[in-house]
Amino acid sequence: MGYIGKIPSAVPLTSADITDNVITSAKIVDGTITNTDIASSIITGQTAETSIAGGDQILIYDDSATALRKMTRTNFVSGLGGLTQATLNKSTNSQAIPDTTATLITLTYGNDLTIGSNMTYSSGIWSFPETGIYLITSYVAATIYPGISQNVGLIDYRLETTTDNSTYAVTAYTGEHINGIRDGTAVGLSTSHIFDVENISTHKLRFRSYKEDTSSNATELNGGILTIIKLANT
Repeated sequence: MGYIGKIPSAVPLTSADITDNVITSAKIVDGTITNTDIASSIITGQTAETSIAGGDQILIYDDSATALRKMTRTNFVSGLGGLTQATLNKSTNSQAIPDTTATLITLTYGNDLTIGSNMTYSSGIWSFPETGIYLITSYVAATIYPGISQNVGLIDYRLETTTDNSTYAVTAYTGEHINGIRDGTAVGLSTSHIFDVENISTHKLRFRSYKEDTSSNATELNGGILTIIKLANT
């Protein structure tokens, strides 16, 4: 540019000389902004989160695409793998099992360990806190009284599941033959099953026991232990 008269002195450009919103991201060379150009409080100064909902999004760097991407917390945890849901429950009482009757097990359980959310237990029915594929293992002791020279015969322990919140089917079964040789003779009964819980309102769990009795005695279930571990998403 030509001038008439004296050429003006050079003056450094300041932020006051730039109109707001003139510089756009298209005018910034990629890779030129470094950590020192970003205020340290841009993230750390914000309110710290104490919990993350399943639908909340997490910012991750996709190395294969060299790009930042968003992922929900649910998918992020699923992608990481590891144990996210587990419960250990132990019974605190005993339950009498009548003769020649398939009886619903309604032992009182106390929760000894929970990872994630606890199972819901009501009147012998177990409900799951979230959908997924679960490993279920259960143990009870069957004890007979007086048991001295008493032949009880077969006693079984049944793990039953429903997918419609109504009709239950036996999905795991174990049985033992009890011959009483002293007062308090006992046998252990255990079952295990992998259950695909697709709907927490309809997919549920229960236990029943049947005793084939040939003598006059009392039989009780006690010492129950129930472990339920989520293996994967459904």
